[in-house]
Amino acid sequence: MSRPSLALVVVLCAAAPLDAQEEVTFTVRFEHPVLTPGQVQRVSVWASFAPGVGAIVPWNTKPGTGEPGTVQGFSAAWFDIENISGASTGAYSNMAINPVMLGTPGIAFPSGTVGGIFARQFLAPTSQDNPILLWSADWATSSFAPREVTLRPVATALPYIFLNVGFSLPVNDLWTPISVENSFQVIPAPGVLVPLAAAAFFDRRRKPGSRPTARSEARVGGDGRASRLGPGGRAGRGPLNIGVDGGSGWGMLRYPPGPGVRPVR
Repeated sequence: MSRPSLALVVVLCAAAPLDAQEEVTFTVRFEHPVLTPGQVQRVSVWASFAPGVGAIVPWNTKPGTGEPGTVQGFSAAWFDIENISGASTGAYSNMAINPVMLGTPGIAFPSGTVGGIFARQFLAPTSQDNPILLWSADWATSSFAPREVTLRPVATALPYIFLNVGFSLPVNDLWTPISVENSFQVIPAPGVLVPLAAAAFFDRRRKPGSRPTARSEARVGGDGRASRLGPGGRAGRGPLNIGVDGGSGWGMLRYPPGPGVRPVR
């Protein structure tokens, strides 16, 4: 290849735009970061997609051949909710998909997993929310033995996003699913078990000549939003830490001073 031809190839490659990664992220949210006797946990699954509404992306799902389309909203998803914390000793009730969607809320199993959930908007998006609610339910337990309950929504098929490519109705485009787990704590009652657990924790951690520490930290789940942290975090594609109170900050459980357990930032 001559030098002019090679230069032309380099210029054309540099000018060609790179396709954005098209992803749908499934997250689970909890009403209560810490569940105590008398409370029922509200659990919900949400999907966020990027690029968002109005973005131009190639329609690569057959019969599409890469022609540009405008993102119009979420279309459909098939997914399960996995209990990855072991025996949770809890039961689901009032399972439902988003009222603007069609589908099935799935089947709850004794293991704490919900399988076979399907949620879709029919023909065109009734809602362009991003993130958009897919599913919700109540989770209750008769055992308040202290434990952490961790759930993860997992797509069982590639999710669909609506694209406008110039037809009378939008088309469906398959995107890459991402799963993000989230956790909440179950405790017997505020101020009862925590000081004992904290004392045991401090005794176990102290070494000869070390000073006792005033508090320790435990990650608690809020709305399922996650940010990349360092080694030791957990979630879908990499090390993540989970936010609380609508994802507004990092969650800590403060052991004394102060009675009980209270989220702080």
